[in-house]
Amino acid sequence: MSESTKPFFLVPDNPSTVKVLEVWSGWGGGEKKTWVVKGFQLTWFNGEHGRVYKNPDDSDGYDSFEFQSDEKITECNLRSAWRLDKIEFNTSTGRHFAAGGDGGTLVPRIGQGFLVGLEGQAGWEIDSLDVVKFK
Repeated sequence: MSESTKPFFLVPDNPSTVKVLEVWSGWGGGEKKTWVVKGFQLTWFNGEHGRVYKNPDDSDGYDSFEFQSDEKITECNLRSAWRLDKIEFNTSTGRHFAAGGDGGTLVPRIGQGFLVGLEGQAGWEIDSLDVVKFK
């Protein structure tokens, strides 16, 4: 991790689950020029929101997913190496979401349930996603 890497905590102040997950992806910095996850923004059903996205670029990609109030994640997978390469999940309504690149190593089935928040480390990109909070 780089010197500018800092922990991030995207969790609501008051109990709620995520309504909208927004993800920015782009070319990673440094020697590893791969497509990686660069930022997240969460909006909760209670109206709160939180964001980590430190190095926007016009070439970045953008993906979003809006959860229904009773929709749960049934399977969540990550791909990761030097950075978080990809986040991908399926839901209880049969929908699928994926954002980021195809590099890194598959980290399968990290959790299931209602998405509450994200925690990890971020510098220029999302360096790691340590905890995905599920309810």
